[in-house]
Amino acid sequence: MNLGVTNGFKMDIRKAGKEDIDALLGMALSLWPDEPRDYLRKSLKNILASRRQAVFVCKSEDGKYAGFINVSTRREYVPGATSYPVGYVEGIYVRPKYRRKGIARKLMGLGERWAADKGCEQIGSDTWLWNTASQKFHKRVGFKEEERVVFYIKRLEVSQS
Repeated sequence: MNLGVTNGFKMDIRKAGKEDIDALLGMALSLWPDEPRDYLRKSLKNILASRRQAVFVCKSEDGKYAGFINVSTRREYVPGATSYPVGYVEGIYVRPKYRRKGIARKLMGLGERWAADKGCEQIGSDTWLWNTASQKFHKRVGFKEEERVVFYIKRLEVSQS
């Protein structure tokens, strides 16, 4: 699916397949650097085989992978959702050199269409509190903030009896 030119950038966005796994893994490791490589590879294979998830990739005119979006349908609680299933952006990533060219917006649009085709009336997403660039992007593409959460953990001193 060639989406033509956006901001002077020629791109091709299509649904990902098995042939994209290595490129997807590289981008996923950039998005989620704390996740083990083998775990991400296995997750991506499962996602590509799933009916409830999809991944779309963007390639630049020089054939390089520029970004991806992973969308799903969720039936469990999603903050702010009023209907189910809910589309959900599990991850969206554009390589730094390709940013500010409209790629993320195009990927998001394709993810939204996919979710709508699956019967979703809404789409949700999340990002880290520190990721202000992602928060600004979400607002630019029409998301409304629903809530903020701070998680805590405390190590327990367990006595050896």
